[in-house]
Amino acid sequence: MEQPFTAQIFLSDNRLMSGSPANRTYSTLSSGDKQNTHTDFSGLFVLDDEELAGGGCVDLQPAVSCYLLLLPVTGDLLFSAEQRPFERLNVGELKIIRLEAAEKVQLTNPYEGDHVSFIRLMISVKPGDTIPCSSTHEFDLVTHQNQLLQLSPAQLPFLISLGRFQGRKEYTYQLQNCHNKLFCFVIAGAFELENRLLQMRDGLAISGLRAVELEALSEGALLLTIELP
Repeated sequence: MEQPFTAQIFLSDNRLMSGSPANRTYSTLSSGDKQNTHTDFSGLFVLDDEELAGGGCVDLQPAVSCYLLLLPVTGDLLFSAEQRPFERLNVGELKIIRLEAAEKVQLTNPYEGDHVSFIRLMISVKPGDTIPCSSTHEFDLVTHQNQLLQLSPAQLPFLISLGRFQGRKEYTYQLQNCHNKLFCFVIAGAFELENRLLQMRDGLAISGLRAVELEALSEGALLLTIELP
């Protein structure tokens, strides 16, 4: 008997676009003034595909305590926050930082003549979670391709993985807990996940599975996964 599970596709065409002369944001999930057909998923309440114009900057100030995750896609990113060291985040790195409610953050494009793009995620802090975090994780997807690399520290209440796959390569993602949920987001290329076709910037939320089967349908396809309790 097949294991019952639920799956919801988040099409890139349904994302909400907002922005200013300095930035453009495509939001997969509803958050604050950004309202579309999808709400949060097990604490993941922001999944934004963002672009900053040359020299542009954007300010963030979360209403609730959360983990902020930043993944540069094209170009580097400057990160500054209250009473925290100024940082430069490079392509090939993932930044994870815990922010308290109303803590201000500024993200800046260091290039005057070029746009940069990055993925921004925000995961709410659950009651009783006192884990501090401010870390940067380097990765090499070319050397370690055709697998999902775990990028987040083991002590955090969620698990972030990223992988680059050759065309027609298959992979099985094993969840750490059968009660956990998985959100998959295609950064580039196309995948088939549990017999569902996902193209660039599509997402898939899955509940009720211990293992998720996937196959890359294009060369150099990039997949981001977020496992949540």
